[in-house]
Amino acid sequence: MVQDVRIADLTDCILMTEEFINQQSETELRWGAMRFC
Repeated sequence: MVQDVRIADLTDCILMTEEFINQQSETELRWGAMRFC
């Protein structure tokens, strides 16, 4: 019998429009963990 165990990092991707970016707080813009998906 073969067993397989995996670990995943689930990420929610959001389209980063100008409107979305303008809604973020100054702290989130400086320290947020934003990355391109």
